Amino acid sequence: MSAAAAGQTFFVCLCLLWLPATTFAFSGTFKGFLVPLMVADTPIPIVIEIEETYGRFSGSAKTSAPFTGGGEITSGLKRGDTCEITTKLAEHVRLRLEGVCRSLNFDGKYSLFLANGERRQGTFRLNRDTAAEKKKGPSEDDRRKRAVSMTTCIRTNSQCLALCPRGETNAEFVCVNGCRRKLASCKARAKGSKVPPPEAFD
Repeated sequence: MSAAAAGQTFFVCLCLLWLPATTFAFSGTFKGFLVPLMVADTPIPIVIEIEETYGRFSGSAKTSAPFTGGGEITSGLKRGDTCEITTKLAEHVRLRLEGVCRSLNFDGKYSLFLANGERRQGTFRLNRDTAAEKKKGPSEDDRRKRAVSMTTCIRTNSQCLALCPRGETNAEFVCVNGCRRKLASCKARAKGSKVPPPEAFD
């Protein structure tokens, strides 16, 4: 291999090393308040359980007095660090949340669509309830799926290492380190995910 080709290979591997291994899955139990635009109106407590799988959302939401309701998440979309989630709170009553979603909080604007056609709006700030998540713990099915995820990570890491160039020490070193970094990221995600995460190596 010529010096120019070796240099190009090294540059490509270096670029791959700095690419993000995967985007985080927005999942967990979040609680906080829906704050109406009208200052005189009372904030509405809300708890929402969110599970994201490849950009799709499932879970449930529950609100308390002064507006009591609860239901399943019916739709959602994640674009980067922005999420849109719609959940049912009662018959013909929907709540839409739109805002910035991070691992520990979800902030933005909401729209509450009532059965009589009225639309109420405001802002919300939700924080992840890690204490509630620890009490709940993973189910047996979750444990089984996470074991599958770990196996997928190990198998995909072997494929990643097999594609590393041979003979050029620098390029091989960068590539192998990149595979190790992605393996660590994949395992970390598998521990908190309910589905195998092979895309961690994309």
